[in-house]
Amino acid sequence: MLAGRLMMYHLPWEIVISQLPQSFLVTVGVTEVIAPLVIIGLIYSLVLLADWQVRPMLLIQRALPSGWSTRFEAVRLQVERRAAPFRELIGWTLSGLVLFLVARVAFGAATGWSPVQALIATLAAVLGAAATYLVLRSSIGLAWWSHRRRSRSWLRAGVVAAAFLPLIAWNAITLPMPYAQVCPTRSVPKAGGWLIGQTSDRLILGNADPDPARRSISLTASSDATIMATYQDPKVVPLPACPPVPTG
Repeated sequence: MLAGRLMMYHLPWEIVISQLPQSFLVTVGVTEVIAPLVIIGLIYSLVLLADWQVRPMLLIQRALPSGWSTRFEAVRLQVERRAAPFRELIGWTLSGLVLFLVARVAFGAATGWSPVQALIATLAAVLGAAATYLVLRSSIGLAWWSHRRRSRSWLRAGVVAAAFLPLIAWNAITLPMPYAQVCPTRSVPKAGGWLIGQTSDRLILGNADPDPARRSISLTASSDATIMATYQDPKVVPLPACPPVPTG
């Protein structure tokens, strides 16, 4: 995911990923990928529980017709039962896509999706749900999706969360990196760029050169230096001026 984000900024990533602390990579993965999937699974579990509580009160039993109509109705119900998981996965992932789009529009100044990125997000949502459905259908069948198998609700929640994985990953890839500025000190020169990560005493910055071919990644010392960061374009909303370097 982080490699994809660097490629979005036309920055080299092969060496950078291996240089970053493992704890930083784990933190990024947990906060931007794992945590959203867990929240989705929990929300789905609550919806599933509510459905089990409400459905019996709304269910109306009706007698099936006799003869050929009975056979046709039985086949129709079987086809509908087999298609239900796919419709549910698609419905959930498209609903999630709408929420992502609303959030992106609400915070469009910092995290807006372009039309092309929104199209890719839509494909990621649909293909992710379809791929999850096909894998399940070919491996463990469709019995797990039955509303009578309440003991398997954790499995259903995990499947719905897995269907969101491509969309969550794409969203994480397109999240903007903050722009950081390291104020100069007696021993540290002034530096600025996209903040990729940090170690105990250094910042990993991506060069914000307008020419993508000239962009590079550098390590900047950050000990005892004032650091300022923003998600806004520093050319549009400049950062405050750095404090003067002490003399003497």
